[in-house]
Amino acid sequence: MSYKHILIAIDLSDTTNSLLEKGTKFSKLFKAKMSLLHVVHSIPVYGYGDNYVVDIESKLVKKATEEMEQLGNKFNIQTENIYVEIGAPKYTILQFTEENAVDLIVIGSHGRSGLLRVLGSCASGVIHGTHNDVFVIHYEEENLNPDTSN
Repeated sequence: MSYKHILIAIDLSDTTNSLLEKGTKFSKLFKAKMSLLHVVHSIPVYGYGDNYVVDIESKLVKKATEEMEQLGNKFNIQTENIYVEIGAPKYTILQFTEENAVDLIVIGSHGRSGLLRVLGSCASGVIHGTHNDVFVIHYEEENLNPDTSN
């Protein structure tokens, strides 16, 4: 099995650096193109007005873009392979993979349980919504450190 285009989908949480370290190893191992994607969750407009929501979203996108550029510099990811999108994360990730010929998705999971698991996580939605390979890195919710027990 060889991969040509690897997508690392990140949420800019405390686990991002660890996720990128593992994802870049895959990219080097397979000599694959690597793209980095962060999705700013779209904000419903109910009762607020479009201008207010657009202002908040643009600030979130600006902040995310700055963080993504710093990560790109740190992990040697070319600027043209760094993306910040607005939308529902799992659907935006799936759409990105289809439009950009991604054949491996690297994503983190925070190990939620109970009601949060029933409602679904982004990682779960991606796993069940794609025909591509997905590499999930599991983090414990309590301490957000990589689960090294497996």
